[in-house]
Amino acid sequence: MSTTRSTRADCGSRERKAFEQLALAHMDVLHRFGMRLTEKTADADDLVQETYLKAYQFWDKYDQRTDIRVWLFRILKNTYISLYRRDSEKHL
Repeated sequence: MSTTRSTRADCGSRERKAFEQLALAHMDVLHRFGMRLTEKTADADDLVQETYLKAYQFWDKYDQRTDIRVWLFRILKNTYISLYRRDSEKHL
């Protein structure tokens, strides 16, 4: 039983390291794009944080043949659109 836990922990550790190596390298460029969309530092920070949260949550769905940067930008853009729509509906 402890071998199974250890194997899962090792797998999780490898996945986390892979995520950190591939995804976190693009944080600055994602933040700049977030600033262009939101025009506010705090909102761009939140948008990038939400992007990385979703990317990590769905890391097992990421296809290694896909450009990681394109995948992250798509998540950021779709997150921004969802937040924009939600905020627009509040003001109706």
